Amino acid sequence: MRRTAVIALTIALLGGTVAARAGGWATSASLDGQWSGSYTLGGPSRITVHASGARAWVALDAGHAGLQSVRLERRGDGVRFRLPGRPAPVVFDARLRGGRLVGTAAQGRFTARSR
Repeated sequence: MRRTAVIALTIALLGGTVAARAGGWATSASLDGQWSGSYTLGGPSRITVHASGARAWVALDAGHAGLQSVRLERRGDGVRFRLPGRPAPVVFDARLRGGRLVGTAAQGRFTARSR
């Protein structure tokens, strides 16, 4: 049985604007930059992400690992990255919506969905 925690994984762009092409879809380059927000997966946490090319530098709240450099996967207006964790990696999967990254965070059988 899969347990689900409801969250709003919303990460806002800091210090800049989001470029978009015709039709409202973001370019891959518009996802580059500094993002900060929150997610809830077993408890509320803050997250800061600096995206650049195929890398993301990710910092979580106190009590989590320090700044980590991880591979950044891009698909159109979306990004995905994984942070090492126990008992399983934490996977963040988000899409650009209205100048914010909105999506899910999952760890093992626990998934946090945006609303």
